[in-house]
Amino acid sequence: MREETRLFAYGTLLSGTGDRVLDRWIPRHLEDRGPGEVRGWAGRIGPWPALRLDPRGRRVRGRILRIREPERTLARLDDYEEFAPNDPERSLYLRTEVLVRRPGGREARCWIYVAGPAARWIGRGCGGVSVSS
Repeated sequence: MREETRLFAYGTLLSGTGDRVLDRWIPRHLEDRGPGEVRGWAGRIGPWPALRLDPRGRRVRGRILRIREPERTLARLDDYEEFAPNDPERSLYLRTEVLVRRPGGREARCWIYVAGPAARWIGRGCGGVSVSS
C-alpha cells in the first residue's frame, strides 16, 4: 500500500486564506489527520504567517492534512504560496519535506511551506501560529 501524501499546515491554510473560492476548495482536497508539531521560528511575510525550520527553535503546532489528488492539489497550493518549483530563489515560500512529530512521539513525513529566499521576514512570533518552548 502506498503511503499517503501529507501536508503540515500551521497558518492561513487552517484559519482562512481570505480567498472565498480557495477556502471552499481546501476542505475538499485536504483531509485533517490530526495535530502535529515541528521545531522552528514563527514570523511573518507581510501579513502572512511564515516559518523557518530549526531543530533548536520553538515548537510550532499545526495540523497534519492528507492531500487528495496530490499532483493537482500541490500545484494549486504552490500557486497560492507563491512557490515556483522551477525557480525556488524567487519564491515567497518554499515547499519542502519535514518529519512532523505527532502526539505520543510518532513521526509523519509531510510537505510544508516555509519562508523562501524572496520573503521579507518580519521578526519572530506571529498571530495565527501556535508556538511554545
